[in-house]
Amino acid sequence: MTSSGDAFWDEWQRLTRFLESTQVAYDREIQSLSSLRGNSLTVRSAGTYEVPLDEHLATVKDKDILFASVLIHSYALAESAAATHLAIPLRELDGIEEWGTTLLENAGASWEQVDGGKAGAAEVAVARNAFAHANPELDAQAVNRLRRAGAKGHTIGEPVSLHYGALQQYRKRLRVLLVVGGIRRLRASGKPVVRPLRRQPDPSLA
Repeated sequence: MTSSGDAFWDEWQRLTRFLESTQVAYDREIQSLSSLRGNSLTVRSAGTYEVPLDEHLATVKDKDILFASVLIHSYALAESAAATHLAIPLRELDGIEEWGTTLLENAGASWEQVDGGKAGAAEVAVARNAFAHANPELDAQAVNRLRRAGAKGHTIGEPVSLHYGALQQYRKRLRVLLVVGGIRRLRASGKPVVRPLRRQPDPSLA
């Protein structure tokens, strides 16, 4: 039997594999082509796209768009799973602070059981909004939202960074919130063991 929780976690796992496999592909591309830099070479796609090699390498080294895309998709998945679990139309769902509270209360749990608590969840939402709207810095509305949730130390104009560690932390907060809130698998996932990848240093940066 497959539940909505199963379907959600299948998609979450697929997104995780996309993130990690894309990074592997990027790193291997950099490793294999960096020695050819400066030779006025170009890279072509199967279609009509063509770009100078140096620009191609600069693009795959910049993972901001990858990380932002995964964060936005992760947040959307979490919202959809919560709406389904709570039987609330997705478009009627309030912010994570509200639907997260309802999810936890229905499961007999609290924000104290979630990584980062309500403040941490608000930080995820604010980061998601910043990158979804191509404005990666905190405005007055974002700062006020964070303060209402109990977060401290944030100021207007503060940049919202999204390195790999931050992305992992944000996704963990979403994941724990949903699990504690009762959205779990009914069947084994068959998830493989994933060991940390040892990425080779970029020789061009030596």
